[in-house]
Amino acid sequence: MNIEELLTELNIPYRTAGQHEHARPGWVQVDCCSCGAEGHYRLGINLFGKYSCCWSCGPIRLGWALSELANTHAGSSRTRQDVFRLLDGLTTIEGVRKRPGSILRIPEGVGNLSKFHRTYLEHRGFDPDQLISQWGIKGIGLAGRLAWTVFIPIQFDGRDVSYACRRLVDEEPRYLNCPVEDTVFEKRQLLYGEDHAGHTVIVVEGFLDVWALGYGAVATMGVGFSRSQARRLSKYPNRVICFDAESEAQKRARDLASKLESFPGRTAVVELATGKDASRCSKWELKKLRGMLR
Repeated sequence: MNIEELLTELNIPYRTAGQHEHARPGWVQVDCCSCGAEGHYRLGINLFGKYSCCWSCGPIRLGWALSELANTHAGSSRTRQDVFRLLDGLTTIEGVRKRPGSILRIPEGVGNLSKFHRTYLEHRGFDPDQLISQWGIKGIGLAGRLAWTVFIPIQFDGRDVSYACRRLVDEEPRYLNCPVEDTVFEKRQLLYGEDHAGHTVIVVEGFLDVWALGYGAVATMGVGFSRSQARRLSKYPNRVICFDAESEAQKRARDLASKLESFPGRTAVVELATGKDASRCSKWELKKLRGMLR
């Protein structure tokens, strides 16, 4: 079953390239379940991979979007499991030249963690093997501008779409980002860790904060937040904002909370009592934060 057959099976109206102003080659357009603009066909589904992106909202989880649209248009009670089963059997176009930016370009030198990478991570209180298993991190040794960094893949809908690299020393810039021309989605459109998020999310600023808290934490990947990230957070029923302890970061946390208050659900701001951020706070405070995810 291909994408068009899947949409027909779910009784979801769609447009292909040439049938609508939003429809481009390599994409099938449907209405966006997030911004609710019926008949505008803003949500594009890529023919080369199982991911989708709205002209207005940015990247959206394909499984969630199809589940919402199936019930809206079909008028029947399609369960999310039904839709996911169909999605698992979806075949994508292979052997066709993909549009620029549809494939993440991995930099040279990415490989296994060296003893230097492991020593850095252990010094920060992490188990390197656990980070490899849960977050897919790798190491870069002697390789140009990214030399001696931890390679951090950024995923969306189970697919690597961007990356960041963390230096092994605390020199600025500590993080080196994927060039825009090499990424599928710019990272500030996304929330790091969102693939593992559930009913409640703890919003932090950095990758290491997510690692410290575990599944359920999401990061804005830098100071502040983007409009796309705020929109993505608005979909979660419970939102706990835990930015860095410094005053400027707390100001940004309150700003984000004020923007989320108009959406359904609950938003809370937490100020750390120990440590600069979640990756550096005490074990008892980290345990308390993790308890909010239950």
